[in-house]
Amino acid sequence: GAIVLSFPIGARYNALGEAGSALAQDAASTWYNAGGLAFMGDRRETHDLQLMYSKLAAGLADDIALTWGGYASKLGNNGAFGVTFTYLDMGEQTATDEEGNVTGTFSSYEYVIQGNYALKLSQNVGLGFGVKYFRDKLADDANLQDGSGGSGDSFGVDLGVLWKVPAARLNLAVAVANLGPDIKHVDADQADPMPRKFTAGLAY
Repeated sequence: GAIVLSFPIGARYNALGEAGSALAQDAASTWYNAGGLAFMGDRRETHDLQLMYSKLAAGLADDIALTWGGYASKLGNNGAFGVTFTYLDMGEQTATDEEGNVTGTFSSYEYVIQGNYALKLSQNVGLGFGVKYFRDKLADDANLQDGSGGSGDSFGVDLGVLWKVPAARLNLAVAVANLGPDIKHVDADQADPMPRKFTAGLAY
């Protein structure tokens, strides 16, 4: 469920094999490690705006695309906040009945709205958390045999810590993401789990 939460954001961290948990300290930290956001105030720029648009299957399905936007800002002397919006356009689908007859077309999508807050517990330790709301529309209810279950929603929570060790030129990170209830479309027995993940990383 919520495959939109599995696609990494940001050209830099994609180029690094998604290794952003111990590096990201800007708007991208809302995806990689909520604790990294606490160090926004250490940057020369105290505001950060990032936008991304990616065709996920260019040449095969040009109507499938991921759009992401994130904004982060310093908040007080030791804190920062961030907001993001992610939209996955899954293109146009063909609806058929049980005999295989085409009955029309419909569009599918998923989106996520997220807010993050982070705080420096000390000069070198940042703690952050985020909350997100997820919703999808896989099919129009009118095209389904039961007449319902084409859409679902859920929420999730992220937690992260970034610890800097200047003497060793190291950053250490631990983060968990997408902790929340399953996404129900038809019934609880067929619910899909959020893409929960645990990440540990270091940067030298």
